Amino acid sequence: MTRTHWIVLLSGIWAALYAASVLVPYFTAPTDFGFTRGMNRLTAFVQYQLGAGVVGVFIWAMGQQLRHRWQRWLARVPGLLAISLVVLVLVAITVPNLFEWRVEPATSPQEPTVTQ
Repeated sequence: MTRTHWIVLLSGIWAALYAASVLVPYFTAPTDFGFTRGMNRLTAFVQYQLGAGVVGVFIWAMGQQLRHRWQRWLARVPGLLAISLVVLVLVAITVPNLFEWRVEPATSPQEPTVTQ
């Protein structure tokens, strides 16, 4: 197999992992309650994204020796998407802490007073 064939094969694997990172948590049955229910879906998303990111790095590395410039840039797309997801998460964590944005805790509704 040539380098191009390997890149196409790895790109298919990357696309499947990337799609699975969205579809598997979406179709995961909501088991448990509260924290574990959301955490099950979040860990599935992160695991598939990590797998797709690793494959994306291999595609980027293999694509650097392609002849045409557009092919080299196309090989960078999976890696760039993985990097952009990491940057997005870091910004989402850092910006609220940097500007001290606070979310007020929810207050329970006042119980109506019964007058007789």
